[in-house]
Amino acid sequence: VALRCALLLLPVIQTMAQEADWLDRPVKELRAAAEKGDAVAQLVMGNSHLVGRRVIKDYQEAARWFRKATDQNLVQAQFALALMLDSGEGVPRDTAEAMRLYRAAAEKGMAEAQYNLAANYARADGSTFDPGEALKWYRAAAEQGHTPAMTRVGMAYRDGFGTAVDPAEAAVWLRRAAYRDEPGAKFALGQFYRDGFGVERNPADATKWFRRAAEQGHVEGMHHLAMMLFAGEGTPPDAKEAVEWLKDAAAKNHAPSQIMLAKAYFNGDGVTANPAQGIEWLRLAANMGEPEAQAQLGLALRGRPG
Repeated sequence: VALRCALLLLPVIQTMAQEADWLDRPVKELRAAAEKGDAVAQLVMGNSHLVGRRVIKDYQEAARWFRKATDQNLVQAQFALALMLDSGEGVPRDTAEAMRLYRAAAEKGMAEAQYNLAANYARADGSTFDPGEALKWYRAAAEQGHTPAMTRVGMAYRDGFGTAVDPAEAAVWLRRAAYRDEPGAKFALGQFYRDGFGVERNPADATKWFRRAAEQGHVEGMHHLAMMLFAGEGTPPDAKEAVEWLKDAAAKNHAPSQIMLAKAYFNGDGVTANPAQGIEWLRLAANMGEPEAQAQLGLALRGRPG
């Protein structure tokens, strides 16, 4: 989380540091300005210790400088310190204080803070669980162009999370995120077109979106593309290509793909029949606790693969 914090803040910090002429000046001068109360210098010092840039990497020192800048209501420092408190990185974990700081930054319009605040409200196992507040802040971030937030808003309208189910509204937000290259949105949009949920059913468009998600490494996209290729739904049937996508997903420990790949090896669908290879894929899925794989493995070992 600390590294993620640094990466999220880096463009903002670089811009602020350049504007304040702190980017390339000696660390001694930067530290002196920070100690005199320059909030931007304090922010830059905090991030420098976070990543070990020109100073020793020290999370506690990073948190100390972020806190000083936070005390001056610098929004980027509020967000940075919130991330550290949320994770317990360099400071004792304090979810309540992290939420307070996320909200402070969110209310000032910081999209990443709005997204993280929403994510905490969306956490079902947390004491802050509140679907309505989660959707409110996801939407605030999404309306600023925050792509993952757009996906979350789409999913909320799909699932009725913090709102009534609204398939058409879900499709609107997921399409926006998909065209901004969000793989999860592309996959979900593929499901919508496959099932006719929020859009007119169109297997060809479903296959198109599954493929786009798969090409970005989305394992569910790979799996569902393979199913469309096996069935010839929305695309000419191509068992060989389907197997290649299953191999990619199976290599990423996607149990349903491992099971489907095993069946392809048992039946010779798109690949030379190889029961021993099929058993190995079932074994991998079974070892992850997948009940179907465990059942199929038992049958295969008795010479009767399902």
